[in-house]
Amino acid sequence: GKANGFRNAQASVLAPTGTIGFMMDCDTTGIEPDFSLVKFKKLVGGGSMQIVNQTIPRALTKLGYDTEKVEAIVDYIAEHGHVIDAPGLKPEHYEVFDTAMGARALAPMGHVRMMAACQPFLSGAISKTVNLPETATVEEIAEVGRHSLREAERAVAARPGGTPHRGAAISRGAAPPSGTSCVERSESR
Repeated sequence: GKANGFRNAQASVLAPTGTIGFMMDCDTTGIEPDFSLVKFKKLVGGGSMQIVNQTIPRALTKLGYDTEKVEAIVDYIAEHGHVIDAPGLKPEHYEVFDTAMGARALAPMGHVRMMAACQPFLSGAISKTVNLPETATVEEIAEVGRHSLREAERAVAARPGGTPHRGAAISRGAAPPSGTSCVERSESR
């Protein structure tokens, strides 16, 4: 490396950890937002159990809710799967509990801002997809790329819902697959 430098070498990266995170019983996986506030776990002997994200009671306590309100809100989440209209929960706290899917899905730019907050601490790009609604337009997908560029992220992938293998790719220097849109980042960064 001293004579010619290092090629494709990184000191730190943030890899996808979905499967590993779930196997380790984590509530969230890497940089991904929590998939949902309530999960169902299959039991070895058959059947399943419902689990409310274990960080919810801690978050509610940090937000100043007393034990009685925390229990009521957690019970509501267990029954409904979301926080909308939970008894005693202030609407201004709803966004704390936004997830990847469902009634309070994290907005696409929320994914981009989350990545931007972490990028300065990593030498490589972040492996993460920004999920957009199925109705996303080419302009909305392009805006994800432009915002990512402004935030100095090294790469970003965007996928409209319902298109798991045909989603629009947004990355630096990569040619888009046929039928997708691509916003290339300036090589001057």
